Amino acid sequence: MAVKILREMGAKVVTVQELHRRKHPDENHVAYALRNAYVLLTRDRAYLDERHFPLIHCPTILVFNFGSGSRGEIVQAFTT
Repeated sequence: MAVKILREMGAKVVTVQELHRRKHPDENHVAYALRNAYVLLTRDRAYLDERHFPLIHCPTILVFNFGSGSRGEIVQAFTT
């Protein structure tokens, strides 16, 4: 639902599923985002581990908590 909402808001979005990279390591997702000037949006809290993803090397990661995942909570996360 988050992808749909972002697209409705006019954002250019590509998902790991669309890229056929679903089982790739997290580091590959970060590298792809950096290489293509994307911001990586995720709910995966593993990206908060600065030992694996130090901010100096991964400035494009945003980790979201959408609460229960309702449309309203997702919209609120993207607009506040």
